[in-house]
Amino acid sequence: MIIWRDAVVESLGPAWPGVQEVRARITAGSSEPSSSAAGASAPAAGASAPAAETPALAAGAEVRALAYTALVGTPAVGDRVTLTCSALARGLGTGGYALVAALPDALPADPPAGPGHLVKARYTPLQPLVLGVDEQESPDHETLREADDLAGMPVVVADLHSALPAIVAGLRSEAAALGLPVPRVAYVMTDGGALPAWFSRAAAGLREAGWIAGTVTVGQAFGGDLEAVTLHTGLLAARLVLGADVAVVTQGPGNLGTGTRWGFSGVAAGEAVNAAAVLGGRPVASLRVSAADARGRHRGLSHHSTTAYGRVALAVADIVVPTAAGLADEGAGGYGEADGERGGEHGGAGVGAGGAGGDHGVRGAYDGELEREVTLAAGDLCTPIGRHRFVPVALTGLRAALEDSPVRLSTMGRGLGEDASPFLAAAAAGRWAARILAPVRGTVWHLALADDWALAQRLGAYAMSTRGARLADVGFVHASSADQVDGVANAFYADLASEGAVALEIDADVLAGEGIACVLEPGDPRDQTSQRFPHVYGEVPVEAVRRALPWRGTLTATLGG
Repeated sequence: MIIWRDAVVESLGPAWPGVQEVRARITAGSSEPSSSAAGASAPAAGASAPAAETPALAAGAEVRALAYTALVGTPAVGDRVTLTCSALARGLGTGGYALVAALPDALPADPPAGPGHLVKARYTPLQPLVLGVDEQESPDHETLREADDLAGMPVVVADLHSALPAIVAGLRSEAAALGLPVPRVAYVMTDGGALPAWFSRAAAGLREAGWIAGTVTVGQAFGGDLEAVTLHTGLLAARLVLGADVAVVTQGPGNLGTGTRWGFSGVAAGEAVNAAAVLGGRPVASLRVSAADARGRHRGLSHHSTTAYGRVALAVADIVVPTAAGLADEGAGGYGEADGERGGEHGGAGVGAGGAGGDHGVRGAYDGELEREVTLAAGDLCTPIGRHRFVPVALTGLRAALEDSPVRLSTMGRGLGEDASPFLAAAAAGRWAARILAPVRGTVWHLALADDWALAQRLGAYAMSTRGARLADVGFVHASSADQVDGVANAFYADLASEGAVALEIDADVLAGEGIACVLEPGDPRDQTSQRFPHVYGEVPVEAVRRALPWRGTLTATLGG
């Protein structure tokens, strides 16, 4: 199970919070597997090669290793170290590192006596004892003891750790476009990947750059700014202790998968949706997308997303579906204009897409073909087929936001230049979270065909997006502020007789009370600087319509002015 080696530190490498990298020369190790003892049976056919047959781990070989200083102390040149090398020997996802299990000649001093009785990585040799933010000895215990509500905080959920910086990049970019203060972000790290938060140079770099306010490690994960027993208390701590406006939930580095339907650590993304929802947060599902992954189950929309959100998540989430309109114009590997059937009232391209051929155009591009694949697969997760809300978000401008990241972007060994699509999809989820932070309040207007409104009154809710397009096709209901209504009417409804349309006066506060988002978005998704209009993400309940007035050509005339 574990390959052990003795080694001596030859030199020190980079250091970051909680971690010291070293180069160590192996001095000794097991020359034969223990099964070679007399009377032991031979290794089974197909079993892994004995460690002694791994030249990279033979005596005299040099390896890179990580020492978690809070666990084993800080190594110095010349120190003898005990290494574990199992994952390194198998070429698994440790970044090419052995791990320092002990400095046998330089054991760290006992920690000072203090509060904290949470044991993480329980019953392993390096189980740390930490102070939990939620335990009785914590100064925050009273804050969390009866806490039960995230007050609608957006909780962005992702499968892979590599999505974290991209989500925050999209969030910050959109917040700036909306004129919002920089959102305060908490990273809630689950225990499906690396257990020590210190392993993540991305999290450390984002913290140093001020992009995240802190990390909350939950479950068996440890090493965050705050420690919590469960994801639920971790989310509450993010909101109530760190003061987060937005939480991002994903596992640490080191995703585990077996090539089976259920055998992957990312199923926890679905459980995170449930936790966020039960606590009164707003779950935002970031999709795992790739144009360059050679594995069919991960190309396009990964089966990890469809399983986690489609089967594990039992609560409703916003499924953020990236749309590529305008990407080619900014050199981000997309295409210029969608030509599908989902059009827009405000003159922009819709969700449907035309575009490049089967090679996805530029390597790793989020182009028209990839958009179609992702949209179709994500559509099965959303109403009326699935339970979730379909939220199309344009990618225009997000490539530049990603290039501003203070940490390197990499997923499955591919960077932004090799496969931009996973990072763009994650940034789109961040963009949507920012829009949730600035909901439209008060009154919005919508022009409806008289027949569509009559049907809504019979059904109890209005489910059209705009003239001739259903909510299910577009993802949202087009609306307008009072000073935008006449322009929309002149562009799209001028041919109707006065009795053919009605102006719906919609109470956005009632929508918010029903969990229906009403946000400001660019009228033309290809141009993020274009005029913004209110978009309603859900059916409009009849009781949210204050008045339905026959349209008289202008809003002033309609109101009798």
